[in-house]
Amino acid sequence: MASFLQGLKDTLLMKTSDKKQFNEIKVETDIIYAQGTFKVVFRAQCIEGPNKGFHCVVKYFKPSPISFGDQLKNELRVVEAAKKIVQVWNQSMHFKELPHRVIVVTPQVMVEDGDQGLPCLLEPLIRGYRKHNNNGGWASSSHDLWNAALQALSHFSFHASHGKVVLCDIQGGAIAEGYLITDPALLSTNEGKYGPTDLGWEGIEKFFKKHRCTRFCKPHWLTPAKLQGVNVGPRWKQPAPVMAARGKDDPRWKRPASW
Repeated sequence: MASFLQGLKDTLLMKTSDKKQFNEIKVETDIIYAQGTFKVVFRAQCIEGPNKGFHCVVKYFKPSPISFGDQLKNELRVVEAAKKIVQVWNQSMHFKELPHRVIVVTPQVMVEDGDQGLPCLLEPLIRGYRKHNNNGGWASSSHDLWNAALQALSHFSFHASHGKVVLCDIQGGAIAEGYLITDPALLSTNEGKYGPTDLGWEGIEKFFKKHRCTRFCKPHWLTPAKLQGVNVGPRWKQPAPVMAARGKDDPRWKRPASW
């Protein structure tokens, strides 16, 4: 790990979306901003280019026998699935108390300049960053509005996917347009489908053992207890769709064709 950190470059070049210009990103590689099991994060800022002054974070995957390509595939698979779940949540939940919608951050893939440059992920810096739950069953006990809503989002994901997945490891912060969440995880009935953070059905059960419904959870939403005795995959079978009392044709309760 030490040699890996010493080899990081403190300046990155990022092409703009039209591929015609570059942003120069200065990375604070001398101080680790945050780190988890699989990634290390540094603060950064665009010092030259069209986005000059933009504050961001740069994330590197820690040394692993898993290739960057496979790690990236897992990362983007989770992000895309999370975005679909959140899309249904935003369309379904008409909470007057919630000021804005939930937004999932999509990381930009970058490569350090030079032949031996390391690939990394670029995301906006989220001020007021908070962690609301994780994939191991922990959940924040805070009673504030957004924490209550995001704990409900995790529960909702299980219901909306008909008992197939739980969106968790929810973390981020509020912005003017809504609430940004970054680097989420998915627990599924097919352990490992969404990478090493997908702890399978045991992870789902552990999550719900610790989950406490908030004011935003609905009594009819699915839980593992409501699926007892129904086989899915090697242990469980997908149950029949559960719709709200509004009726199966209500567009607010239709999920995307695939997850």
